[in-house]
Amino acid sequence: MLLTKLRCYKHLLLYLILNIYKNKYDMTKFNGMERMLIKEALKNHALNLEAEIEVAVLKGKNPIFAKGFFTMHIKHLLVKVDELTRKKDLT
Repeated sequence: MLLTKLRCYKHLLLYLILNIYKNKYDMTKFNGMERMLIKEALKNHALNLEAEIEVAVLKGKNPIFAKGFFTMHIKHLLVKVDELTRKKDLT
């Protein structure tokens, strides 16, 4: 079930990011609703990935990614989403 949710978040993000392009050279910016959806999907995805790492550590496994790795990268992506959002929708 967790993998299904993660796939849904990935598909939502991919759908939203691909749909911002009108053609190869013309890109529109995100509006407020798109920004909110992307940010919430990224945050939930990071929480799920961090939870999976915690479970792996508790089971005695040594995961490839350290705790906090995904949170750090998601923070960088959230900044990029804000940069790709219309200024009037940032408030």
